Amino acid sequence: MNLVAYVEGDSESKFAHRQLRSHLLNHGWSSVNAITVLTNLGAGGQRGGLTNWKAVEQDLRDLFAQFKGPTYRFTTLWDYYGTPDNFPAYAKARAAPVGSDRAAIVELELANHFNESRFLPYVQMYEFEALVLAALDGLKELYPKQAVAIASFKTQCEATGNFETINDGATTHPAKRIDTVIPGFWNTKEDDGPIALRSVGLDAPRRWCPRFDQWVAKLEKIGESRGAAG
Repeated sequence: MNLVAYVEGDSESKFAHRQLRSHLLNHGWSSVNAITVLTNLGAGGQRGGLTNWKAVEQDLRDLFAQFKGPTYRFTTLWDYYGTPDNFPAYAKARAAPVGSDRAAIVELELANHFNESRFLPYVQMYEFEALVLAALDGLKELYPKQAVAIASFKTQCEATGNFETINDGATTHPAKRIDTVIPGFWNTKEDDGPIALRSVGLDAPRRWCPRFDQWVAKLEKIGESRGAAG
């Protein structure tokens, strides 16, 4: 089985290539390839950031056509936070009652929109840095001078019971919260987040981010079932 992960930006790409790939290769997958989303339909279009739905839509359809056959599967690793309402179901999800699984609303709409049986969309609540909240011990290694502040912040996060509920306020989304505790993290997050995650492994983010855990479990199951069949 071969997985094509269509990811939002550099943080997600580094995580997929350096950590998710090695994990899934141990669960029956033959290959895991991360491709960053397209932002421009023109020649030499830029990649990175969910800003242009038409470019993303066409790029995904091209990938489905390029990687044909039953041995290929496709997934996404996109943030819920900050994505424009013109992406399928994001406006609908934001209007859903408090307590709704808003990411699931987006994922279902994406699946229905493309009608591609090999496609398993995934949206991270509220953003990739929710996973990094589960890797604060790794950030302590990178920022030893902030170790006390990071330890206190970790206690606050764990009190929520679920890091995926840490929200989408302009000053309270996960990356901004980390930047408040570690000044300058905002400018280094695309490197430091994946490094910290690799340091702590997948157990911690899977424990504190249940939707992420369910996504990884689904990918494990697909790889293992196909591996057994083969």
